[in-house]
Amino acid sequence: MSSVTLTESVFNDLLELTWGNTAVMPTEVYVGPKLKRTVSLYATKVTPFLDAEDKKQVLTTTRYESDFGVVSIDLHRDLNNTASFCEMLVIDPNWFATGWLQPLRREVLPRDGKRDRYQISGEFTLLFRNEKAGLAVDGAQPYIT
Repeated sequence: MSSVTLTESVFNDLLELTWGNTAVMPTEVYVGPKLKRTVSLYATKVTPFLDAEDKKQVLTTTRYESDFGVVSIDLHRDLNNTASFCEMLVIDPNWFATGWLQPLRREVLPRDGKRDRYQISGEFTLLFRNEKAGLAVDGAQPYIT
């Protein structure tokens, strides 16, 4: 986050904001690489028990259990970069779906020598059933989506 460090306390405050202002239960958090590494540092309080024969060390957090339920922490390529307006997204996937504006179709294009060419096209959009079904964080400014 640009002006606020995403400490574990701030992260839980954001989950509380989502949980307290909506009728939904957030279960998925999407972050970019910088925030993913920050959230993974929260796991230092718990030592995982692994077989020594595996010779591996786990330094990542994929599920986080908070006072507001268990959330999955998912890495998203389009978040937390310079071109993105959003740095973190917290949602309840039960309130989201995809809706087709134009179904998938295959169109035959003119031949190119001995090669058959096709184009596949379609249009879909993201539908949400509750206007407060998630939380987006832009820098230090969270807002209910």
